[in-house]
Amino acid sequence: MEATDLKAITELSKLPNTEIQISYDTKVTRLHAKTYIFHRDTGFTTAYVGSSNLSNPALTSGMEWNLKVTEKDSLDVLRKIEATFESYWNDREFTRYMAEDAGHEAQLKAALNRKKDQSNHFHLDIQPYDYQKEVLEQLDAERTLYGRTRNLIVAATGVGKTVISAFDYKRFRASQAGAKLLLSHIGKKS
Repeated sequence: MEATDLKAITELSKLPNTEIQISYDTKVTRLHAKTYIFHRDTGFTTAYVGSSNLSNPALTSGMEWNLKVTEKDSLDVLRKIEATFESYWNDREFTRYMAEDAGHEAQLKAALNRKKDQSNHFHLDIQPYDYQKEVLEQLDAERTLYGRTRNLIVAATGVGKTVISAFDYKRFRASQAGAKLLLSHIGKKS
């Protein structure tokens, strides 16, 4: 996602009692777990599992989902979280990062640049479903057989009205250079 920032990783690595492990494989699904475990000598270890980053807006005012797990209330769940973390931490895909090692910083820079170079190359192959093809054929018939150029698609939520409109516009624009599209969604609020 091009979200890794070299400066942030370097600053993080300077914190006391901090170890960083990085995966340089940019071809596999990324680990995007948001879990924070705070081990306390008092026996009140706490973990937060959820969607937010560890930032003030994310934890206070953002629309995020988080679950707080405490050692006192859910020891079994906390142990499962710790075991999952350990399995990721010890996976061979991840290697220890130390900012003071120039080779590590160079390797991370190269991986980030490689990812940026790859990010501009993607291919989408979107095809209409059969029921969408039927609507497209009806729109084409209205236009070519009856001369009706202003058409309305009425369909249930999730049917793909936007996709149908895009394919119809693509077809229409091929025969009518400079054609314009007005797309409006009118929906019932619940």
